[in-house]
This record gives sequence, C-alpha cells and structure tokens, in this order.
Amino acid sequence: MTRGRTRFLEVAFSVLSQAGSDSPRKGVVAAVQPEGSSDALMLVSSATAARWKKAGADAAARQAAESFRVVRTRATTNKRAPSSDYRFEERGGLVRGSADTVQDLL
Repeated sequence: MTRGRTRFLEVAFSVLSQAGSDSPRKGVVAAVQPEGSSDALMLVSSATAARWKKAGADAAARQAAESFRVVRTRATTNKRAPSSDYRFEERGGLVRGSADTVQDLL
C-alpha cells in the first residue's frame, strides 16, 4: 500500500536463534524516499508471529509505521568507515553502487 510518498509493506520472516531454533516473525515496513534524495529511509516494526495478533503487536506496529515521517534531509560531511558500513564485504571491500553519492570512500 502507498500513502503519499510512503510505501507500506507487510512482511513475514524467520529468525534463527543462537540455540538453532526458528522464530517466525511478522512485521510492517514503512519506506520513504525523501524529495531530492536517491536513498530510501525505512522503519521496520516486528514481533513474533504469536504476539502479532494475540497481544495486539500488529496494531502497535501499524501505528508506528503510519507515524513515520521524513520532514527534510541534508547532505552529510561524515566519511564512511569500512568497519561501520553495511556495504563492506569481508572479502570484497566497499561495494559502490551507481547511485552512490559519496565521492571519497576511504
């Protein structure tokens, strides 16, 4: 569903615990691409599948997603650090996308 500039997605996925057990979850994602930006910002709200309907987690997640707003954005002067960049691959280094706006990666 799309409302204004925000797209809402309902998701279902499983998380593998340290003990090796599977934990099914359900959630809502609110994604918006701010005006003038090539990036998207997302808010993810989720709960275990058991709590989703039983404890009202679905209503709380939807309320949080619907309240998500991006009023404005601005460019940053922060430099990327491979240790904190989600695009850093253990063997491949930084992956540079065609829409990447950062001039100097290191």
